Amino acid sequence: MGVDRNVPTNFAGDLKMEKRLVLISKTALCVLAFGLIARAQEPSNVAGTWIITNQGQNGVVVNKLTLAQDGAHLKGTIKPEEGEELQIDNGMVRGKNVSFSVTREEKNGKVKVEYKGTVSGDNGDNMTGTFRQGQSTVKWAAKRQVYDEGG
Repeated sequence: MGVDRNVPTNFAGDLKMEKRLVLISKTALCVLAFGLIARAQEPSNVAGTWIITNQGQNGVVVNKLTLAQDGAHLKGTIKPEEGEELQIDNGMVRGKNVSFSVTREEKNGKVKVEYKGTVSGDNGDNMTGTFRQGQSTVKWAAKRQVYDEGG
């Protein structure tokens, strides 16, 4: 039997090329994966006016939350239907996770209330979460207010 002259005999060169293609493919996949991870960690846009509701002792409690956002940092106010407007503290948004706190003046002194929530919905116009006041944890839901500029 003789050697088939139609078969390339540069196996070492072919092997090097195959290894290069595999390396290039793996590198491209890593870059794509890191890009997707970075995008998932981008803070959701939560700036605007939100109406927060929760179940209280005497029925539904409604608060108006106004947020301004600078990257992952949040500033703003929360105002109950009846009561004084309060500044939020430690406002942060990480991906779809939102957190902030307010200090309320109660009969027995100042009480820190810590809010944690998650943005949801097709346009990120909904949030659900909990707030902790003392030993109590209360569920809340919020809807971003959309204003009709046409009147």
